[in-house]
Amino acid sequence: AAHKLTPSYEQIGQAIRVQPVVHFDETGQRTASRLRWLHVACTHALTWYFTHDKRGHLAMDDAGILPGFKGVAVHDGLASYRDYDCTHGLCNAHHLRELIYLEETTEHLWTSKMIDFLRAANKEAVQAKSEDVPIGRRRLESLRQTYEAILSEGEKDNPPSCARVGTRGRVKQTPSVNLLKRMRQHTADVLRFLTDPSVPFDNNQAERDMRIYYRIMRSP
Repeated sequence: AAHKLTPSYEQIGQAIRVQPVVHFDETGQRTASRLRWLHVACTHALTWYFTHDKRGHLAMDDAGILPGFKGVAVHDGLASYRDYDCTHGLCNAHHLRELIYLEETTEHLWTSKMIDFLRAANKEAVQAKSEDVPIGRRRLESLRQTYEAILSEGEKDNPPSCARVGTRGRVKQTPSVNLLKRMRQHTADVLRFLTDPSVPFDNNQAERDMRIYYRIMRSP
């Protein structure tokens, strides 16, 4: 069966390499009682799976999709994706989950403001796409300024820690600081769904394809 499927498998991989927008994800799975990683690269019409002992760039290199990829890679922010010279789009469903957790566990108002902003911005992007009209430059600048103002409020309430635990490694930061840093450092990638109508708000395509894989593997 594997031999017969190989040509189709390779064709799907080749087709995905030249797509303008591709979703990427990875998750752990048990194989022969040991941990391996399932990687997926997909679009709405193509899905390509790859398994490897590693999660990061070594596995991604061996998979052969990201090396040389020049489209938009939509993913959840795993640092290894940054090793590749392509455009990136970050999954805002992940950001919303993190923000909702922080909203429930802290008293900082910036989290609820950012939740409202992202949800409203997504509705605006969906409406613009349905009307086939791009969001104007002034409106984009206004949205970006609002986004950055919310981040500034969060950074004021959550200054980075300078206290080191032990003598080695990075200074441990709170989840709030880490999220703020990521959303500030990669602002263009967080807001990619506003500036490029072909880029979705989230990475749900990859997550759905992961769930399909597991349903197939678990079926009798």
